[in-house]
Amino acid sequence: MIEGTIFGIIRHPLYLGFALWGIGQILAIQSTISMISGIIAIFCAWMASKKEDEFNVMKFGDDYREYMKKVPMWNVLRGLRRES
Repeated sequence: MIEGTIFGIIRHPLYLGFALWGIGQILAIQSTISMISGIIAIFCAWMASKKEDEFNVMKFGDDYREYMKKVPMWNVLRGLRRES
């Protein structure tokens, strides 16, 4: 497992960025449609992260399970604290 880069801090940086984009959309536009689409974007990013974890467990087995125990899915602060 790659742990020397951003993947040593969080497991799914792309999906975290997508979720943050959804939050930014909600805050920037502040309409009902942006709220609905932002919530859908956050939910889809969370589901994609979970599905990718399942796939990686099937592909890499116990190595990925250990990686999941060490590296948080999206919690950047916990990941940074772990690195220090």
